[in-house]
Amino acid sequence: MADKKKSALQERLDKCKSLVVIEGYEQCQKFLEAREGHKTSVLQDGKEGVIKRASMPVMKAPAGVSTSIPGLGVPADDELRSLLELRQIPVTDQAMTRIVPWFGSDERVDGDGDIVRQNWDFGEFKDNSPMPFSHNWSQPPVGRCIDWKIVQRADQDYTGDALWLLCMFADGSAWQFADSVFRLVNAGVLKGGSVGFFSTKIIDVRDEEERNELGLGRFGVIFEENTLLEFSPTTIPANAGAISLRALATGVADKLQSHDMHVVRELLRQHLPEIKNPNAHWAANEEILLSCMRALWPEETYEFHKDIEVPVTASVSVPVEETTTSLDSDMKAALSEMMKSLDEFKSEVLGKFASLEGSLTKLAALHDDDKDDTDKDKRIDDDDKDDDKDKSRTDLGKLFGQIDDLKSVMVSGASSNS
Repeated sequence: MADKKKSALQERLDKCKSLVVIEGYEQCQKFLEAREGHKTSVLQDGKEGVIKRASMPVMKAPAGVSTSIPGLGVPADDELRSLLELRQIPVTDQAMTRIVPWFGSDERVDGDGDIVRQNWDFGEFKDNSPMPFSHNWSQPPVGRCIDWKIVQRADQDYTGDALWLLCMFADGSAWQFADSVFRLVNAGVLKGGSVGFFSTKIIDVRDEEERNELGLGRFGVIFEENTLLEFSPTTIPANAGAISLRALATGVADKLQSHDMHVVRELLRQHLPEIKNPNAHWAANEEILLSCMRALWPEETYEFHKDIEVPVTASVSVPVEETTTSLDSDMKAALSEMMKSLDEFKSEVLGKFASLEGSLTKLAALHDDDKDDTDKDKRIDDDDKDDDKDKSRTDLGKLFGQIDDLKSVMVSGASSNS
């Protein structure tokens, strides 16, 4: 451990009289299977283990910027190169910019009412140090951990041992999904992380008062000795997804691409089994997400995803910039010629508008200059003729307005395609 002194948690445990210790991998697995509120998952290489979400989200420290905790940010370039070489990862400028430090675990009571002691065995982790997304081994990992250690963490929320990891994300040339996850992490949309591990020693505290003193949940236990298997960036909590997306309009859009949001939609969809009335929950969040997306990327079209049983990622559209670069030279030449013809047509139409507007202006002037019937003998018809003139002026006004509207459309169309 990073600090050899007894922690406050250890001192409280030393005073407990009702501790029951379960030791050995198989015995711990059997205990968890029988324990209400606990389940195991299949992790790396088919091993059964436990998944625990980090109580501390990603440390907000992009590459090259240190955190407020000395020594726990992104290392200096020389140290970073050494770490990449140690893990036999090619040292490239791209790799150097895709590093994110994380707190993966600490000794606070977690959402399941358990405590995970920071007594980590890295023996099975160090050779591969994988980073699957959300512990999903049906798809490639989104990166690797290149450094890890148990540190003494102290901030306003927690003081004690913590697992610190330095994570490197794969780039878009390796896997587009990994690239989206990296951008979502950097933008603060994806904040969660979790460790996958198995225990070889579990402590069950039987006395109710002692459990309350430790803060354990109703079925909570203490994972005393743990073997790390993997670390995963994990999905946004289902009830916070829409809130995260509302924040996008405040300045993170430049860190994202529009198709990254399809990934967010899919992550929210994956949480639906945990939600009561999932269809209503999905509909509400989907509307908010789509509103944000349309505001940030108005040039693209998004459709409401109706079938929550079908992954959103199945219909992710290719970004506009990627489709335009795939056109061959003949197609580009044809499109260029078509745009030139359209511009010429618009110029000709705008010229006709100008000519028509001039003719109508002269006609209106003639109307206004028309004599008020100087023939005194015909004054009996004046009222009817005034009504006709008023109607003509009204019709001319409407026509001028329609021409102005058409001119505006044509001019805006010409400018948008220039």
